[in-house]
Amino acid sequence: MKKITFLWSLLFGLFLSLSINAQTTLEFESATSGDGTPSMTSTELPGVTITFTAAVGNIDVPIAQGQGGSSGKVVYTSTGDLSQSMTVSFSAAVDIVSLQHFDPLDVFFETLTFTPTGGSNSLVTSTHPATGGATATLNWTGVTSFTITGSTLTGQYAIDKLQLSIAAPIICSAPTAQATSAVFGTETSSTLNITSFTAPVGGADGYSIFINDTNSFTVPVDGDEPTGDLSWNDAGQQPVYFGTSANPNITVSGLEPGTTYYYQVYAFNDCSFLETYETTGLSSSDTTALGELTITGIAGLNKVYNGTTAANAYGFSTLTGVLPGDDVTIVSSPVFTFATSNVGTGITINTTGYSITGTDAGKYTLTQPTLSADITAKGLTITGLTGDNKVYDDTTAATATGMSTLNGVESGDDVILGGSPVFTFASANVGTGITITTSGYTISGTDPGNYTLTQPTLSGDITAKELTITGITGSDKVYDDTTAASATGMSTLNGVESGDDVILGGSPVFTFASANVGTGITITTSGYTISGTDPGNYTLTQPTLSGDITAKELTITGITGDNKVYDGTTDATASGTPVLSGVVSDDDVVLGGTPVFTFASAELGTDISITTTGFIITDADSGNYTLTQPTLSADIVTTLGVDDITDVKLSLKLFPNPSVNFIKISGLSEKANYIIYNLLGKEILRGKVLNEENIFIQDLSNGTYFIKVENAKAIKFIKM
Repeated sequence: MKKITFLWSLLFGLFLSLSINAQTTLEFESATSGDGTPSMTSTELPGVTITFTAAVGNIDVPIAQGQGGSSGKVVYTSTGDLSQSMTVSFSAAVDIVSLQHFDPLDVFFETLTFTPTGGSNSLVTSTHPATGGATATLNWTGVTSFTITGSTLTGQYAIDKLQLSIAAPIICSAPTAQATSAVFGTETSSTLNITSFTAPVGGADGYSIFINDTNSFTVPVDGDEPTGDLSWNDAGQQPVYFGTSANPNITVSGLEPGTTYYYQVYAFNDCSFLETYETTGLSSSDTTALGELTITGIAGLNKVYNGTTAANAYGFSTLTGVLPGDDVTIVSSPVFTFATSNVGTGITINTTGYSITGTDAGKYTLTQPTLSADITAKGLTITGLTGDNKVYDDTTAATATGMSTLNGVESGDDVILGGSPVFTFASANVGTGITITTSGYTISGTDPGNYTLTQPTLSGDITAKELTITGITGSDKVYDDTTAASATGMSTLNGVESGDDVILGGSPVFTFASANVGTGITITTSGYTISGTDPGNYTLTQPTLSGDITAKELTITGITGDNKVYDGTTDATASGTPVLSGVVSDDDVVLGGTPVFTFASAELGTDISITTTGFIITDADSGNYTLTQPTLSADIVTTLGVDDITDVKLSLKLFPNPSVNFIKISGLSEKANYIIYNLLGKEILRGKVLNEENIFIQDLSNGTYFIKVENAKAIKFIKM
């Protein structure tokens, strides 16, 4: 038995008050809602809303000035256009008798076409003159809307005095069958979509669709027009659709994941806006997709290549996507794995081992997080090398010794060390522990792309280069009981690198290794210095020279050769006390020995040299001296007497002496007599001679002779 709703009771009361089909004429005096817009409404007819819509421009409600016999407000299309039309819609079916229409400008006549919707009615045409109006007799029943279309370019017209009544309701039967075969679209974790169903056999005017989380529904009351709410409110039976389509394609949101929801489709027939429902309805259900939970809060951790796909992550794993109130917790035993073990950036890290538990865990699926991170090349090092020290050479060139060994290659990888290494000191200057950089080593093989090679950093010393001094020679000296030495020559600095500024200077001091007499005695040098811009890179080796210290000659003084009468021998004597001369202060040298004196000639003569032998020197320092035996002189005289013999050094001089063929006398002022004697005083030759005139002696025997010039003493000469 159909139920009569409260709305129907109101309508019924209204119909009673209007005496169903009692006509009323609308003057639109209260039609102001939307005035001056494309759509305007009027509530002048109780219980029914009338809507006026212009196809082009706006709807105005001006006050007529007697046009068409109207006064007060009229409904007017304010925009002229060939395609202009006006649609009048009613919220409830009405019966329309007639309406008045006219040109609001009193300029154009126009034929209007009135096309109804609802009921079984026909279109009507009516023409109004340029001035004055016309009444269109319509006589329609059960109309829900009608459209007015003009026939001129102006398209401007007004209507007034709409005579109509509310149509009497038609009580109809409910559909005789239910809808079948509900079709659902794609499910998500929070939405369900019902796209269509099969209309009941015998048809229906429309459908109300309800959803619930239990299969429990209450049949809607006849006349119900529920408003569909597509957002699940979790409050039991909820309308989600009211309409005429068997293909509603509606999506309900806000649903629980992994939950079955039930649908009930009730078909109805609509008679004069009064819905009559069938009471069984189509029952169907669909289940939301499992909620997809994700894990956030963690990030892949970069690592250095190690030949494996093992990965790690950092952060705090957080379960994301659980609906409020659901009991779902995360169980963490994750294993992280790189997609490749090779070096790269942004490499995918796959995760396993996370799971979920809790009362509502069955509503969800857990997506293992996919992370990413970098695998950076592993640094390889080279060992086994040692930087070599070198002597400064004004370059940074370096060398190394040892066997280079590649360290850090993962087991099984094919990486080979090669290249041509170049070693370079960080500075060309002298120093210790100077960094030696290396370049030129390379790696090859199958797997070098997973590695970087760190060139070895070594160290070594650059020692100062030794400079030498040449060009000087140690000087010999006579013993003086000191080590003081000297050198001769021009000192030259050797070994300075081209371009370096090094200057030799200083005040050299030379020192014998010993003060005693010797040959090739080492002479050490000090005092040479180097200066300039670059002396710090050098050491100066003071030159080592050598020289002789010769014995100092000692002489004997204090004795005098004794004259003697010719006896045919060279024996000589001396008188006086011999004294040693030349000993260096504090040296211990004593004069001794048995001297023997010997005339250089046994022949008569004056100032004859007397050589001495037999004197000796002894004691601690005698080795540093040589003793020069004294050379004395004395006369060997004859019967001539010593006073008759003179030295060539007096006023008369004889030359050449010795001589072979002749002798000459200089210093004579006139021709003078002369006599030549032998050593025995025997006269050998006599004659006269002028100054520097030759006296021939070639016939004399070799030996010593004396020549006596008158008024002068005898002069000794030697015939050879």
